[in-house]
Amino acid sequence: AQILKTRGIRGVLIGPVQNQTEAIDFPWRDFALATIGYSLHTPAISRACHAHFRGMYRAMDELIARGYRRIGYVTSKDFEERVNSLWGAAYRFNQHRLAAKDRIAPLVFEAEAGREALQRWLAATRPDAIVNALPGVFELLTELALRVPDEIGFVHLDLPTHLKAARVSGIDQLWEIVGAGAVELVASQLYTNSSGLPDHPVTQLVEGVWVEGRTLHGHEPVGRTPIHTTEACP
Repeated sequence: AQILKTRGIRGVLIGPVQNQTEAIDFPWRDFALATIGYSLHTPAISRACHAHFRGMYRAMDELIARGYRRIGYVTSKDFEERVNSLWGAAYRFNQHRLAAKDRIAPLVFEAEAGREALQRWLAATRPDAIVNALPGVFELLTELALRVPDEIGFVHLDLPTHLKAARVSGIDQLWEIVGAGAVELVASQLYTNSSGLPDHPVTQLVEGVWVEGRTLHGHEPVGRTPIHTTEACP
């Protein structure tokens, strides 16, 4: 904080934090502030985020439209905390669009995805498609000799570069646009000479885009235009 003040820097953009429970000792009142994502729980400041609820909803739209009915969800406790449980909430909400016999409880890892636990869950639930949030799960399906999409469909909720190159279907969260939105939140405070913790923090949501790959049956994606929205911070 002293270095920033000495250099005349009045705006601070806080990236996603690793330890979500650790309090950060910082003179918040002296700076214009914003953060990216939900991982900074305290203090409550304005933030720019991917629209995680809409992302899961879009994934479920795509799967249901293509005839998938037993749709599983793979995630972890840490990832759910990082997205404010919005992926899990949207998944559970969309389960009611399916017959009761086809509803599957999500597979929630403590941390990283594990091959044996994934294999047991697949054998017990027999999904015809997976919506995935975690790194490494697509690779684990390959290790388990499951053919995608012939034996199981696969959607990733935050496509990394290597899975885009591999033509995996899923959501591009458009992180460059999310980051630009967070910068705009800081800049707007600087323009109005505002600083410190806001009385009414806002969350700016950026809806991602569907990436059509080769990991689902069917070729016609559900049409929807990306939307930028602003909502009150929960």
